[in-house]
Amino acid sequence: MSIKVDWEKLRMVQYHLTENVSDEDEILFTLLIRDGSTKRHVVKFKDFLNFFWSISENTNYNVYTVLVQDTEGRVLYRHKQLTNGNEEIPIGGNESVILHWGALTSKEKDMFVRLTVAQINGYEK
Repeated sequence: MSIKVDWEKLRMVQYHLTENVSDEDEILFTLLIRDGSTKRHVVKFKDFLNFFWSISENTNYNVYTVLVQDTEGRVLYRHKQLTNGNEEIPIGGNESVILHWGALTSKEKDMFVRLTVAQINGYEK
């Protein structure tokens, strides 16, 4: 499997998008591949779930994340990576720390939490 997808969440996203996007509207999928390259595909909105299915089953390239935009450039959906426990990895921050949280010592965890709180406090001022 190239990319882990929460199909229930994706179906809800598609359902909510149908209020503003018609089936024949073109949408742009930007795929970020693990090797750092990008691939862009333009598909009709009616093929939204079918396209996700095709990239989730594609073994030719390993998709890191997906960004879906309309023709005007507005972001319709941004895929967040899922861990083995089907938890979303937040966009931003240091994902390697989050992925290896269980392997960190309590001192390392405490330091990371302090740094994160300091960054949050820095943005609030």
